[in-house]
Amino acid sequence: MSLHSHVMLLPTIRHLRKALLGSVLISMAASPTLFATLSPALAQEAEKTLQTIVIGGEDNSLETQENASRGLVPLTSSAAGKSNKALIRTPQAVNVITATQLEKQDAESITAAIGYTPGILGTISDPRADWIRIRGFSGVEYLDGLKFARGAYAWPKMDPYMLDRLEILKGPAAALYGQIPPGGLMNLVSKRPTGKNGGELRLQYGSNNRKQIMADIQGTVPQNDSIAYRIAGAFRKADTEIDFTNDDHMVGSAAISYTPSDQTKLTLLATAAADDAGSAQFLPSQGTALPNPNGKIPRSTFLGEPGFDDFRSQQYSLGYLFDHSFDNGVKISSKLRWSSVDYDLQTVRGFGMMPNSNTLVTRRAVKIDDLTEAFGTDNSLRYDLDTGAINHKLLAGIDYLHQKSNLSLAVSPMAPIDAYNPVYGNPVSPFFFTLLSNKQTLKQAGLYAQDQISWNNWELMLTARNDWYETKTFDKLKKTHQKTSGNHQTYRAGLLYAFDNGLSPYISYATSFEPVVGVNTRTREAFKPTEGKQIEVGVKYAPSFINGLFTLTAFNLQQENTIVSDGIHRVQIGESEVKGIELEGQVDLENGLTLKASYAYLDSQIKQGTNKGKKLPYVANHQASIWANYAFSGALDGLDVNAGIRYTGEVFGTTSNTIATGKDAIVDAGMSYDFGAKSKALEGASLQLNVTNLFDKDYVSLCTGTTECYWGEGRNIRGSLVYKW
Repeated sequence: MSLHSHVMLLPTIRHLRKALLGSVLISMAASPTLFATLSPALAQEAEKTLQTIVIGGEDNSLETQENASRGLVPLTSSAAGKSNKALIRTPQAVNVITATQLEKQDAESITAAIGYTPGILGTISDPRADWIRIRGFSGVEYLDGLKFARGAYAWPKMDPYMLDRLEILKGPAAALYGQIPPGGLMNLVSKRPTGKNGGELRLQYGSNNRKQIMADIQGTVPQNDSIAYRIAGAFRKADTEIDFTNDDHMVGSAAISYTPSDQTKLTLLATAAADDAGSAQFLPSQGTALPNPNGKIPRSTFLGEPGFDDFRSQQYSLGYLFDHSFDNGVKISSKLRWSSVDYDLQTVRGFGMMPNSNTLVTRRAVKIDDLTEAFGTDNSLRYDLDTGAINHKLLAGIDYLHQKSNLSLAVSPMAPIDAYNPVYGNPVSPFFFTLLSNKQTLKQAGLYAQDQISWNNWELMLTARNDWYETKTFDKLKKTHQKTSGNHQTYRAGLLYAFDNGLSPYISYATSFEPVVGVNTRTREAFKPTEGKQIEVGVKYAPSFINGLFTLTAFNLQQENTIVSDGIHRVQIGESEVKGIELEGQVDLENGLTLKASYAYLDSQIKQGTNKGKKLPYVANHQASIWANYAFSGALDGLDVNAGIRYTGEVFGTTSNTIATGKDAIVDAGMSYDFGAKSKALEGASLQLNVTNLFDKDYVSLCTGTTECYWGEGRNIRGSLVYKW
């Protein structure tokens, strides 16, 4: 069936869905557990109908947007074209992590959430931030399509419980989004009102004395269904496996939507989060990644000073989403958000073993203050136009970003400490030497246009953009000003052919451009904008006989003015290149079994400078994972179990490639039991258990220099008592 045939079916299906309110289609979207109680024949027919709605083409209805977040096999995403589109019809690699997967894996962080996604590295378990690399380059987090404030150290850290899904757009996306590294972006979709009344309460206890309460409540205003709300939040008190290091966390969000008609919707969104925690330790490479005659340094080792070390972070956001469809087919969309991240760290850091010693660690006291604020808006017009047999989805818009940051970094010498027998109580000098103190602003305005062309089985996506930018840096130590400004064009073109048997080969080319906030910490010079380009070929397969999606992608990605953290310093190294292959398969079988498997091979290379020919740091040459979930029926109805294994290959920690980590396989497992499956009196109550690093494997997750390494997180057990209504 052609794309146009599917589109013609949509109005009929929508009327049918309204007529059968509370029937199988609505039940499937709202409650996967109810779907399991249906007769097999009716269930199969409902699933086929629902897939026809989503796979056939584009649909921005509330039901379709919810379907993008439910289940374990995603079918649609809005990341690639700023409108909901079937993944099988998108000529670019997109990974989607649904709300169902986040819940079943009990993802504690974004780093944990992407553990089974190919081509993405997020191995450091750190309360301060999520350290994400996409196709070898720093990953940028967007929230609901707008960039969150992000400075040199003040990075946003989003709680997965506040999200509906994660959409990862691979490769350059600057033509549509503007300021993007070439590896791609991660669009975090926040929880929003659905117009339903209900909610959930979660009580959790786990390893490291973890105590957490979470709640998600939504509904409509009495006697006025056009106004809906959703409030979510979490409060946590916890230690970590590192001595004297806590992980206390508090977050809340509120969303109110006003839908006066089927054509208009306004949603107000606000979030606030506060962290009072410690941070992962910089342990010496000898005794972690490298051998030490004294053996391994224990995972719990703390090299700071208990009375001094402290990390506090606060982040806020406030904004709106507005959509309106005119009778003539024109649709307008407007987004706006103010966000801020206030990062305050004081700590005593270890910086490797002292010369001629296998036990004493050189230390330094460090104070970092980074306040970053951003105002962003994106406004667009969309118009669907048919010219004969050809359908055009035209998009044109303008976005604007104004970000400012105030950063200071100061250090003070400290007495060394024995890594194997630490003795604390050394005084921290009140006299700190300021290494870095600057104010920086970034202004960027972008004008973009896009045409998504559909003709029979062909899909052609063309995007073009022009950015005007200006960065200003004031060095408060040198009393000097630096200014960079200009304009730059970026492009994207993708072509796909969807065969009737479910195969969809495609090819795409895209460029990127990013004015970078921050300075070279060695030279204090403001960073130059980065530029990138990529060619990507791939094939997607959505078989008609099962609910599944399979993707094979090959790409060549290049960047100018690459920025790396080589030990304590952030520097630019010139041109770099990453070539790779990614494979992902997801299938939801009719017997209750769901499988997800992936593999990625990345071959990186530094193309300029003293380390020409070396591998880029923080790039895993091989990644592989498999994860399965099984929902029992019959006598064990209500029981749900899952398990997975994720492998990370060799990862270099420096541009000189002198130290490497990786080649580790980690096993995770989980289970849940729905008490309501056997007792109507207990309907809504369930118990969930999740374990990461099931076998408590010792492994070094990453080294960020020749002397600083991180242990990977050990076994982490979490039990949750859940009530939904």
